[in-house]
Amino acid sequence: MAKINMRQYFDYESCAYTYLLFDPYNKKSVIIDPVLEQFERDMETVKKLNLELIGILETHVHADHITGAFTIRKKTGTPIYYGSESGVQGADFMLNDGDCIHVGQFEIKTI
Repeated sequence: MAKINMRQYFDYESCAYTYLLFDPYNKKSVIIDPVLEQFERDMETVKKLNLELIGILETHVHADHITGAFTIRKKTGTPIYYGSESGVQGADFMLNDGDCIHVGQFEIKTI
């Protein structure tokens, strides 16, 4: 059985983690909780791994750092996903408990 690949990154200034999940076979990927100051690092990783970024997932509204989600969307057209109870405006999709996002042959289920 295939396994989804994950890269975890830490931003020392904001003490925030970012995750890049991808299907190694068809190269579909999502980035979770991107930090604005790490935009270049994240996009370079996507390019280096020859990935197709299909979603930007935000797990919560970040008081500890400025999200990179809107910059990534502006530069790449990749849609942003937020939880429906976050109160965020400007996301492309609002997720509810139990909703699923397909990343290649894998599925991410919200809780």
